[in-house]
Amino acid sequence: MHVGAHVDGAIRAIPGTSIRMRADISTTLFLTAPEDYDGGELVVDDVYGSHAAKLAAGDMIVYPATSLHHVTPITRGSRWSSFFWTQSMVKDDGRRTLLYDLDMAIIRTRQSLPDDHPGVLGLTATDHNLLRHWAEI
Repeated sequence: MHVGAHVDGAIRAIPGTSIRMRADISTTLFLTAPEDYDGGELVVDDVYGSHAAKLAAGDMIVYPATSLHHVTPITRGSRWSSFFWTQSMVKDDGRRTLLYDLDMAIIRTRQSLPDDHPGVLGLTATDHNLLRHWAEI
């Protein structure tokens, strides 16, 4: 584990209200051009490995809030960013991962088959039905 590495809290209060939300998805918006600072990569460790991101100003990275993450030391300049959390309609992280993997499979399948191919239609229908079954609205 890196010094300063953390996982975002599971429950967040919405400021100025009595509303609380689950922090299922974390998002970091990069506000500083990468050439304006050295270091400062956002490193996210998840089930797929460790990923470092240093994106253009205005770009963002979205990752599971359950991921361990940290920012590497900044050795020149300054790094500005904004971060926020989103509550998913699908509460279970494993189910969200399964839906993501299915969506990626559908995208890859559409690259070689027409959208109206029975295989594409079947995968898409399964994706939609799982979302309907698991969504909490």
